[in-house]
This record gives sequence, structure tokens and C-alpha cells, in this order.
Amino acid sequence: MALESCSLMLTSFTLDAATGAEITKKLTLPGASSALSIGAIPPTALDTGTGIWIDRTGLYGLDTNVLQVKIDAATGELTAGAGKVVLDITGIQVTGGTTGYTAKESYKVMLADGSTLGAIFGLADYAGYIDVKLQARSLAAHHTYLTLGAEGVAGKDGWVALIAAETDGDTLTLLARSDGGGYVSIDTLGGAADLRVGGGLYVGSIDVDPPAGTILATGVIAGFGNGIMLFNAADGLLLLDSHGEINATEWWSQRLQMATLSGAYNLEQGRWAGTDAVRVDPAATNLVVNPSFEVNITDGWAETDADASMTPTRSVTYAREGVASLKLVNADAGDDDYMETNVGAGDAETDYTITAWVKCTAFTAGATGDRGLLAYDADDAGGTIQADTITAVTNGWVKQQVTITTTATPGAIIVRLYGPQGTVYWDAVNCTEGDYSTSHIDGSLGTGYAWDGAAHNSTSTRTVTQVNLDAHIGLISENATVSYAMWVQMPYDSDATWPSNFSEVFYADTDGDNLHRLTYHSPSETWYFVVREGAVGRDIYAVTPAFSAGDWLYFVCTADFTGDGILYINGEVKKTLAISALSPPVMDEWNLGTTTAVGNSAGYAISEYAVFDRVLTAAEIGGLYSQHRPLVDAGAFIVSTQ
Repeated sequence: MALESCSLMLTSFTLDAATGAEITKKLTLPGASSALSIGAIPPTALDTGTGIWIDRTGLYGLDTNVLQVKIDAATGELTAGAGKVVLDITGIQVTGGTTGYTAKESYKVMLADGSTLGAIFGLADYAGYIDVKLQARSLAAHHTYLTLGAEGVAGKDGWVALIAAETDGDTLTLLARSDGGGYVSIDTLGGAADLRVGGGLYVGSIDVDPPAGTILATGVIAGFGNGIMLFNAADGLLLLDSHGEINATEWWSQRLQMATLSGAYNLEQGRWAGTDAVRVDPAATNLVVNPSFEVNITDGWAETDADASMTPTRSVTYAREGVASLKLVNADAGDDDYMETNVGAGDAETDYTITAWVKCTAFTAGATGDRGLLAYDADDAGGTIQADTITAVTNGWVKQQVTITTTATPGAIIVRLYGPQGTVYWDAVNCTEGDYSTSHIDGSLGTGYAWDGAAHNSTSTRTVTQVNLDAHIGLISENATVSYAMWVQMPYDSDATWPSNFSEVFYADTDGDNLHRLTYHSPSETWYFVVREGAVGRDIYAVTPAFSAGDWLYFVCTADFTGDGILYINGEVKKTLAISALSPPVMDEWNLGTTTAVGNSAGYAISEYAVFDRVLTAAEIGGLYSQHRPLVDAGAFIVSTQ
């Protein structure tokens, strides 16, 4: 039958869908006790039976007299899970399956395959506190959960703890926790580091972006166990660091202080892996045309091979500079086989130093003396021939060097690169005036380098490198207590011939009188820290411990004009001298690696240069040297408003 609208006074009625019976508009059940009951055996009340009960208070889903779901008509609240899950205007509330501190799983996030992605445990009131535990998908696999509350931390109600649990789920190891007072405590687990940070660690208000692995702080970072004191706002004046911004014209500090760079620009591996150093080179001219074989091996070079046993080629397999080198393969040791270049006549009775880098990958001793690099003045070949030899396979690139002295009537300077029996590679050939070597000069090396004619077929020049700090001279001029600390790589052995008798590491002065200066006197193998006020000066000097080219030395120079000047090398006091008779000098020029007259440059590589507004103690200097890591500016940063 079809019912359009009716009020029924019957206790119950039945609509059989099989016979097409339907209600097309509405069914009205008036009265406070009216209800609709659905089920195989319909419920007899909102809390009795199995099925669905609907009345004026809401909808109730029952299972054997147990309420499983409820929609409250008055509040809109949805209750599920036998009352354990409640959704209303305030959010979702999940009540634990049991009560008390040992409450077990209350809520799961399920995956499509029925497995558990994660779970929240223990939303239960415990002695006035709410304990919450977030657990990973597999406790046995991950052994980790986060507890908000007291679990695993006896007597620490209200703490937040990161817990590692063994596979039994009951053995707990505390990894990290708050202490209830706004701090975090880190406990060691199995001998591992207490705290590991993958990127950088910032303490305070930091507005710069340093490389990963650095720690920055707006206050002092101190290591009480070893006395390490890092650069900070309290006494740090200037830090040109090894991981800052460096380019051909600028070297920036973290405080946006800038040293001006000019001349030849050479950025090298710094004192530590991943850091940089600026090499301060003297001016020089390389007389060898085509010194690096970047384009060919024929311009400027000719082969001598009497028995046709040697094969010269341009190779890109190995290179000391650029991308190519000269490769010589010689099948016979019986003849004098070489590549030769004529660099032109030198000045009369003048020293010239020739250097070349060789890599020998196969070697057989031969009858010609196993020559390597050879040079002579063609005017007096018998008297000025100088040679270096190859005697074995080399471990990487090896620098060969000879120095010749021209006659009163010099002829052409001849340079030969020999090919002993085996395989050798030659690269980066220099011929420069002086009885000392210098770093490689090639017109294609970039800023401060130039060809004197056609590229790779002419001599080339290098202009002197300058690192100028004049703009910051006010930091040290008339400063009564100052300390300088720097890492410097040596360009020569301590007992070698250097470009000048005195080679400056840094030099600050006014017209050569009032000055602070650190310099090496190569004839006596002595380091000098010099302070001078007018005509009166003090030389704080010490004979150096022996060093080799490429070694890094750590220098600290302290000046207290009410007490002493002290020179430290590699963390140790080398010389102390009273300077209280002097007044702090007025200075207006400041350079690294050269004098202010742009001379006395030796080719030092400077990786870090720090200036402090006080005298560092011996313990602090020892700590700075022994920490084996670069300084980090942990002071207050100056932020540009431009």
C-alpha cells in the first residue's frame, strides 16, 4: 500500500519491501516516548538489545545491550567504541582501554593492509597528570616512543621524555628529557654521542647561514675541560675565517668586515678540510712559453730523440695545473731523449730558478743517468748545467727544481724535460729570476695573471697579491692590549732560500715607524714579532722549529703596553719581552702577507686571521691550537640595513 500522510495510533506496523510498500513523504512519530527500532530482534530501549534505536534524543547503536555508537540530537556529539571515542565541538577525545598509569593502547593509525602505522598510548588521568605516549609502527623494529608525562622517569611527573624501549616493550632507556624547568637533559645511550646535530647548531638570535657542522651563539662558547675559548663579541675584534665569503676582491668576516684583495688571486685548501686559504704571492714573470701544455706540446718546445724510442703526446689523463700535461713514453734507456725549450737570454750574472712538476707511472733505470729536469746557460753549457733526476715511480706529482747562474755574457737559457725509460708526465714549468722557486705562473690562471703575447705561446706575468685591512686600522691603532692569532702555510722549507731576507706575515704601520709586524728572517731561520713606537722598538724573536714547505704553523702575538709582548708558535711561548716603555703606536696601514709598500711577499697561504681586544692567556692559546678546528664568530652580528 502507499501512504502519503497519516498518524497511526497502532503500537506497531510493518512495511514489506518485497511487496513494494513504501513511505513517499514522511513518517511522523509524535510523543515523548516515540521511537524507531531496527534489528533482527529490534532493541526494546536505547540501552537494551542489538540493533539501531532512534528516538527524540538521538541515534543509538547497540550490541548486546552495549552502546557502540551514539549521535546526540541536542549536542551533535558522536560517541563510538563503547564510549571510548568522542567527537564534538571541542575536538576528538580518546579514552584509554584501562585506567591508571599502566594504560595500554588507546588509538591507532591503520594502514590499508590492516597493520598499524603508529599508536597513541595512555590518555589517562594519573595522580592528577595526563600521560601520553606516541609509539612507532613496530616497537620491536624501532624501539622508540615519545612520552609526555612521568613514564620511565621516576619522580619526574610532568616531564617530557624521549624513550628507547627494547623489544619486550618494558625495558626503557632514557635518551632525552625536559627537566620541568625549561631545559633539556641528554643522556648517553650505549656509548654514543650525547647529542648529534646534522646541520648547524644556533644558540640565541642568529641571522646568518653558516656551513653545516658549525655552532653559532650570541654569547660565549666555553669548554671548561680544556680551556678552549672561541671568538666572541666581548673581546673579538676581527676574524677573517677559513669558511667565510672570499672572492678575487673581498674577504668578508661574519660581522661584515671586509679585507680588500687585489693582484693575483689564489684560493687554496685551508688548514682544515672544506675550508679555504688565501695565498699571498709576490710579483714574477715566467719566461717559459706554453708552460702547461693546455693547447699543444709543440709551441715553444722541440723533441730530441736520436733512436726514435720516445713518443711525446699531450695528455688529459693527468694534470698538475689546468687540464693537460706533456706525456713522454720511452721504450729505450740508451739515448738522451727529451723535450727542450729556449726561454731567451737572461740578464748577466743573474740567478734563475727553473721548476717543473713530474709524475712517473712506470720506470726502468737507464744508462743516461735517469735525468729529469735540466737547465743551462748556452753561453757556458759545461759550467752551468744543473739537473734533477728521476729514480723511481713517484707517489703523485713531485716538484723538481734547479737554479742556474748566467755568465757575464749570457746566452739562451735552455730547459729540458727528459723521458727516461718508462712513462712520465710533465706539467707547470716555470723559469723565474731569483735563486728561489715560486708558485706556478700561467696567463690563464685568472685574476692577476696575464700572457705577454699569444695565450699559451708567450711569457706570462703575475702581479703581487695584496690583502688590505686599512679600513679597520682603528681596531689596533693605539690599542693598549691586543692579540693576533693566525694559521699560516709555509711556502718554503725553513732552511731554504726565500725571496727576501724578511718575509712578512702581517704588517701594520705608519710610514715604516710606528708598527706591529710578524716576519720571518730566512738567513737566520728566525721569527720576529716587532712592535715599534717612532724610533724605539722591541724585537720579540725566536729561532724557529724546523718546518717544511706546505706545513701549517699557528702564530699568536700578544702586546700589553703595560707589560710584555709575547710570541707563540704552535701553542708554545717562544719569546717574552717587556714593552711597557713603549706607548701603543698610532698606525694607518695594515696588510697581510706583504709590507704596506707591497714588498717582501713570500707566498704564504693564510687560512685564518683573528684579532682580540685583550691579551690571550697561555692556557687559552694552547687550547686554540690544540682544538684542531677553525674559529667561529659567536659574537653579536652586524646586519646590513642597505
